[in-house]
Amino acid sequence: MTEPAPSHDHTSQASSKLDQTTIQLESLQHQIGHYASQTAIKPSGQKNVIDLLDPSAKAELYHGNQSYKDNHLQSIQRYQQRIKQELDPTMVDDPKYFRKAFVEFIQQQENDPSNSYKGDDLLRQTNPEKATVKLEQLFGKEGAHLYKLALEEETYSQEFRDAVLEKSTKHFEGEEWAERPVVIVAGPSASGKSFAAEAVVKAAGISLQKKEGNNLDGNYVVSVDGGVPREVSQIRKLAIQHANNQGYTGIKDLHQNSSVLNKVKGSIQEAAFKTSKLGIVIPETFSFWVNPFDKVHKLIPRILNLESTKLIFSRIAGTDDKKFQEVVGYQGSRRAWKTDNFVKEALDLNKTDLSESKAYGASGFKLGDFGSKQAEAWYNKNVPEKNKLIIKNDLRLYKEDLKKPGDWVPAVQGDKDVQLISERVFNQWHAAKKSNSTAATLPEYNKANRKLIIHDHYKIALNMAIDKLDQRIESSTAPAKTAALKDIKDLLKEAPTVQKLDIVSRNIDYYLKSGPFKQNGKSQKVLTEINVILKELHARLVSTASLNQNLGRQVTPTSPLAAKKATDPYATSYSTSQGAEVKSSATVRQGEVVASSATFPAFDRTNFAEVTGKIIEDQKLTKPQAPEQQEPQVENESKSTIKLLNGS
Repeated sequence: MTEPAPSHDHTSQASSKLDQTTIQLESLQHQIGHYASQTAIKPSGQKNVIDLLDPSAKAELYHGNQSYKDNHLQSIQRYQQRIKQELDPTMVDDPKYFRKAFVEFIQQQENDPSNSYKGDDLLRQTNPEKATVKLEQLFGKEGAHLYKLALEEETYSQEFRDAVLEKSTKHFEGEEWAERPVVIVAGPSASGKSFAAEAVVKAAGISLQKKEGNNLDGNYVVSVDGGVPREVSQIRKLAIQHANNQGYTGIKDLHQNSSVLNKVKGSIQEAAFKTSKLGIVIPETFSFWVNPFDKVHKLIPRILNLESTKLIFSRIAGTDDKKFQEVVGYQGSRRAWKTDNFVKEALDLNKTDLSESKAYGASGFKLGDFGSKQAEAWYNKNVPEKNKLIIKNDLRLYKEDLKKPGDWVPAVQGDKDVQLISERVFNQWHAAKKSNSTAATLPEYNKANRKLIIHDHYKIALNMAIDKLDQRIESSTAPAKTAALKDIKDLLKEAPTVQKLDIVSRNIDYYLKSGPFKQNGKSQKVLTEINVILKELHARLVSTASLNQNLGRQVTPTSPLAAKKATDPYATSYSTSQGAEVKSSATVRQGEVVASSATFPAFDRTNFAEVTGKIIEDQKLTKPQAPEQQEPQVENESKSTIKLLNGS
């Protein structure tokens, strides 16, 4: 029996579908090597970062590219032999050969539903790690091999290195720096290092020496962040998009199969080190600190040897170690895997807001947390010029109470519709709701009030002093001693103006010379340590007040009530929004008004905050990307660094 001939309509539809597939393939292949970070229009006056690099820095940026290019044609021929394709002796080397081949492979895979996710939708939302797929399972052995070849080709292309450098660089408005900051932000993976780094750089800009001539061209800062090459890579993003289109939350082993991208991070760092015009931010887990031979041990010493450079060490830490790990685990999971909206989308090599497909592990958190603390301890011991900051993460997992709509209760990873909320903000919201002073939902209230608070080593030392006082108060049995210790503690907790520090220091001197601690060894030692840091801080505040008066800043009288309500004189606050210019609002002492456009020239470089005489605090920021991610908060420094009290 003769098969019926296909209808004209069916043939037409098949032809139309074929034409559409061809058009889509050509569109994707045209995107290869054209990156969004390169094509974005720059604000007037801003430069292309690549133009700031001299030839030696560019050589570092493109390290390995020429060697790869020299062997590219042979790589193509080896691949063709592997897939048993007949070799063409007249073949011209196409620098995009593997990328084009992978794009075509993905386009074919998109039309094959046989390898799609068939698991539970709720599991995919609440436990996305259980709904991933392995690279070879998704693409097959040859497809996985082609992915690696295409990614390697992209990694060693000049356009990719340029795009990563551009994406890694941020322009900061203001006067041009005479010294560049190199900011290390230590902490476990997914703890919020990249977000916190921007605030640290803005704070650092206040105390950095400025070039003469009031040059307002601003400054460029490069982030040496391994996440940027992953974010920019077209091949990696294409693989993730295909996995998501098939219904998977991500590719379980994609990170380990994309290790070639790590080379770009090193190239960016070396190019930045060689370019004195570039500030540098280095988010670093220090996970390999446990290996005494690992190169991470050389990072801080190398930075200290860079010319005209100011090293600033900061660390992300939690208010509660166990909850900190839970939050970081949740953040890592949500950053890594897609959890909703599994609607098939058109492929786009420059698509943004994709899940990262980089698995989080509890062991990784422990290594990162331990390594960061060890790096900080090394810094405390070996770096005499202390420019250290601690950033606190007090986020907690909350979910809406189904029994009481509008109320929120603690949650755990695996619960549905979990939100990350600052514990401080939650307590404020709960109190406001109880007193009927807010009608905002918790997510709304958190978005409006979340803050990033950073303390430098003066504030850390004062917090540790209060901790030591608490220990002495608890162990004291003499009423006079207990009362005196509580008096000192209460004074330390208040806003430490120059006048207040005078009072505290005089009180301590009295207690030490003629008070109840004259012959008390332990309490006397604690009070002596406290007095050292107070007198040093007192000198900084006095010097800064004098400096500001010499610069013509207005100083106004302060009433007791105004002093009570005034901002902590340690603090410098920033409030930013999308497209808004950041300006400092610094208060050196109670009632002193400092113009937001004022420049603080450096007069002494022994401490990060000494030009302004303040602790950096209450930095209210709008996050540049994931708006519901973490807002770190202030830390009470660990007792292992109590040496800061005596200036060591």
